[in-house]
Amino acid sequence: KLLGGSMAYTETARVDRGAATMTLRHVTRALGEKLSLTGEIRTTAQGDDALTRHCVFEVEAKVFGIGRLLERTVEDSIRQSLDATADFLRNHPHGLKA
Repeated sequence: KLLGGSMAYTETARVDRGAATMTLRHVTRALGEKLSLTGEIRTTAQGDDALTRHCVFEVEAKVFGIGRLLERTVEDSIRQSLDATADFLRNHPHGLKA
């Protein structure tokens, strides 16, 4: 209820192809600056046709009484999303084909 019916957010991302990194920042619509997510996703080659993603995120919730609960909830959601993405990529290594 606190975040509304869904978790809507604005994402700002920068990609550095030379360093194979993406830095990002999310700000939720419902809580604005009171709940933010920043992070970096970096990839390293593992042979000719594979890579490893290294993800580091920081979640900060500035909501009295429930901030830590919100942080844990967002952390769990990030882990589930990254796991689902990794599963998809393992099962579709060459992406989607029309």
